Order: sequence, then C-alpha cells, then structure tokens
Amino acid sequence: MNTDNLITVEELAGRLKMATEGVKKKSGLMKSTVGYMEMVYKYVDRIATAKEQGRLVATHGTQQPLEIYEAMDVVGVFNEFWGVISDLVGMPESVPEALSIAASTGTPLEVCSFFRNMDGLLHAGKWPHTDVFLYATSSCDNVKAFHTLGRRYGIPDFGME
Repeated sequence: MNTDNLITVEELAGRLKMATEGVKKKSGLMKSTVGYMEMVYKYVDRIATAKEQGRLVATHGTQQPLEIYEAMDVVGVFNEFWGVISDLVGMPESVPEALSIAASTGTPLEVCSFFRNMDGLLHAGKWPHTDVFLYATSSCDNVKAFHTLGRRYGIPDFGME
C-alpha cells in the first residue's frame, strides 16, 4: 500500500500558505480570493498546531454547534472540508489513494466518500490528530461512520441530539 500521495495536516498548511502568497501576486482576481485563502490557511494551521498548544481537537461533521467547541478551546476539523481542500492545493491524488486504503480496510463503498477519505488517512496516520469524534444525529450516515471509525482507531465519539 503506497501512501506517498497522502497529505498530512502540516503539508496541507504549508501548501496553503504558498498558495495564498501565489494568489496575492496574481492580477485580475477578486480581492476576496486572498482573504478566503488566508482564512483557509489559518483554519488548517490552527489544526496543525493545536496539539503543541495543548488544545483538544475534535473531528466533526455537519450540523455542529462549533461556537460551543470554540468556547471550550476545542479546535474543530470539519470532515467534509478536508477532502475538498486537498484538491485546492494540488493534491488530487490524495483523496483517491485514501479511498483505496479505506476499501482495503473493509469500509463499504456505500459509506460517504468524506468518511472513506478520513478512514484511509487515519489508517495511514495522515489524518490530523483527533481527540474525539463529534456528530449530530441526522439523516446522514455520519452517525454510524464516526462511531465505527472511533472504535476502529480508538478515538472516543459523542453524538448530540
């Protein structure tokens, strides 16, 4: 199993910083493009440096009360966002490779691709350090996915109604 193309949170932060600097030099882009790229970089950098700052990290899905986590000094990793930003910085190979790894662990193809991406990255040790999985009950399969991956990788999970 080859994991060379899988991206770590540190690599992603570095690439986003370079991409942000590159966007600043391009003419003809909307001014908001630079601001957006800076916010994405800061978001990923907070995740990359959370553990060394002694902050807890919670991987979560949609419909989460993020303000509550922030008030408790918990850094959130939005699962669905992760696969998208890998492509943003020129790592289009990362997601397909992670999906392949997830298939090798027995994760069914019917599971949401964002969770299969996370499974592959967790298995390869490339997912950002996570202290807890948080999810809200909804019609999405995230409830079962967070619970199953939590048991698989020894990460506690908590579901909120």
